[in-house]
Amino acid sequence: MRLGVQQLTLDNLKGRWYTTDGSNVLKLAIEDDFALFESETWDIVNYETNILQLKTGERSIQLVFATQGEIKTLTYLGETDEISSKKSLTISKDFAQASSIADDFLKQDQVVLQGMIIPAGEMPVTMSVIYNDAFANDQKKFVTDVDDKGRFKIIFPLEIPQSIMIQAGNAFTTILSKPGAKQGLIIDEASFSNLGSESWFVVKQLDFMGDLSLENEEHRLLNPEFMKVRNYFQNDSMVKSLDVDAYQSYRLGLVEKHKQFYSNYFDSVKVSQIIKDYSLRNVRINAADDLMRYMWMHGMKPGENKIEFIKVPQEYFDQVLSLIGSEVEEMMADRYAAVARELAMSPSSADRRKLMDLYITNVYEFLKTENLPDTTMANLEIWKEIQAKRETANIESVPEMTQLLTEYQEKIMPFFYKSSWDLLKQNLDKFNPLLRSSVVAVFIDQTFISSGNDVPEYILEDLGQLDLQATIKDGILEDIADFEILKNKKFVTGVEISESADNILFKIKEKHKGKVVYVDVWATWCGPCISEFSYLKELKSQPLEDVVFVYLCAQSSEEAFTTMVKKYELTGDNYFLNATQYQAFDMEVEVSGFPTYLVITKEGKLVREGINRPSSGQALVNQLKSFSTQERGSN
Repeated sequence: MRLGVQQLTLDNLKGRWYTTDGSNVLKLAIEDDFALFESETWDIVNYETNILQLKTGERSIQLVFATQGEIKTLTYLGETDEISSKKSLTISKDFAQASSIADDFLKQDQVVLQGMIIPAGEMPVTMSVIYNDAFANDQKKFVTDVDDKGRFKIIFPLEIPQSIMIQAGNAFTTILSKPGAKQGLIIDEASFSNLGSESWFVVKQLDFMGDLSLENEEHRLLNPEFMKVRNYFQNDSMVKSLDVDAYQSYRLGLVEKHKQFYSNYFDSVKVSQIIKDYSLRNVRINAADDLMRYMWMHGMKPGENKIEFIKVPQEYFDQVLSLIGSEVEEMMADRYAAVARELAMSPSSADRRKLMDLYITNVYEFLKTENLPDTTMANLEIWKEIQAKRETANIESVPEMTQLLTEYQEKIMPFFYKSSWDLLKQNLDKFNPLLRSSVVAVFIDQTFISSGNDVPEYILEDLGQLDLQATIKDGILEDIADFEILKNKKFVTGVEISESADNILFKIKEKHKGKVVYVDVWATWCGPCISEFSYLKELKSQPLEDVVFVYLCAQSSEEAFTTMVKKYELTGDNYFLNATQYQAFDMEVEVSGFPTYLVITKEGKLVREGINRPSSGQALVNQLKSFSTQERGSN
């Protein structure tokens, strides 16, 4: 039956419109003076006789509407779709034409995400995208502003299809994305507010447009159901309290429980193959990460800030690796990157002994070649003998050698890197080629690139000999080349600070002109932040000319901030950032986690990467001295 042309007012069309093919995909959203269509925000130019004219930049389009009874249609570029203002509680889509992501792995491209936020109260100032990077030491974070109408647009790089975290105000959620995706998103912030832990089990008010919109709608409905059987809090308790065999048995039992949940769900609800694969890969990889987490959590000693894996039966570690497949699609799992980081960051107790033995031997051989006084050489021999007899992986302290080792720290630190690399190479054969490639990429990033250290020639030579996935190896070499180009700007010269009265970094820069400013960004609930405070007394006792210390506390209560400043004697400038101030600060810095350490140079530029923590001791002292002694105006 031919639809009749019934006059519609623009008010009739305001709101959200979905396709009627059973997918719940958002087709169009119309506000007072703008619209979201084709994953882009458009200004409304004109509306007359069922024709809506839209414009963005130099581009203009028109949408034609028709209606008869409850049915409305939208025609664009000759194609007509039925649309509805109602969203179904379930999905009844024919998946014959579902999305494919097979060609989107290890493919460097950008994602363009646009949309709007419906605020629960005050409009959020910023919107953030955070995601795990399987080839880097830390999460990636990108921040954009939200205008007073709730609109945002953010562009960020991605190499694999994966879930990304979205944060805006009280809204915190995950969506699936992929390299080259063009996506639209509407976030109703109120659906995230005042729910506490119950928030996990509630379906959020989100609308999706563009690439992977069907899959994101499926995940929106599925994930709250899975969270009811995930046993998150129980697992967190078990990982802390059970012995190694009991926890392994418990966690593998949870794997079977989660598999059964998905089997039952997929039998009762029709979902796309992408969601099936993504969900089941998460079951295995999440378990592998929890088993790894058990190893390092029980290796941490009270009062110490280092992570060391406890020794576990070989069968336990083999079980971890057996949960991680070699298909590139494994990288889509939420915690694949976390497993790669854990495997790269610290050896087991037994391996750490090997590492320190190798390091001690290298340091000893190096110091023997130096023109040292006879008494110092004698102390060196005593030191080597004591280390050979020690019973732990830790280096035994020898007072006569402490000053010498401190003086030579910069020269001997490369031996630790080399020893760590050699030990890592010994363990690589245990990993499948995909995991091996990720672990090598993470090690190089965390030890060198993200810390501002040159990648040694011996690593470049070894990369050609290791059996790595070719595309990942090419990416590692590209990252090293980019680092060489940008290192002076990122790690020495710094970047410009926005000159704004609302910018806390600009205020600090102006207050301490001509000084080196060490900025500690922390939160009152952050354990690692608090543990670092214990190193401040020793740090501040060092002769650090022209260095001042500033503390920025964020995402915390002001009452807790005031108490902790007094308790931990945080002498220096202390600032408490409320939610709005932190969002503006986050726009400048893109904080990926707490604690974060920054330096404002004498020239007033911001160095955001490679700044050492207080617990790094002399390494931080030397770093601050290097900034302090740089001549004004030099590079």
